Amino acid sequence: MSSELHPNLVTLRRFMPLNDLPESQLEHVRDSLEVHTVDRGNVLLELGSDDPHMLYLLEGRLLLEADDGAEKLVEHTDPSAQSP
Repeated sequence: MSSELHPNLVTLRRFMPLNDLPESQLEHVRDSLEVHTVDRGNVLLELGSDDPHMLYLLEGRLLLEADDGAEKLVEHTDPSAQSP
C-alpha cells in the first residue's frame, strides 16, 4: 500500500480510541491498517451491517442515510467523524 495513503501518527491521534494508545501501539495500528478510497455514490455499509471492522473517515465527506430516510452529511473534520 502506498505510504501517501497511510495516515501519519498525528492524523491517527484525531480518532477515538486511538488517541489514548501509547506511541508504539499506535505505530502498530498504522502499520497494519488498510486504507480504502471510495468513489462518490458508492455504499460503504448497508444499514444494519455487522461489519466487525472499525471505520474512520480520514478525509472528505460522506452521507449517512437512516432507514426512515433521514440524512446527515459528515465531514472528516466534524467531531462526529472522530469515533468509529
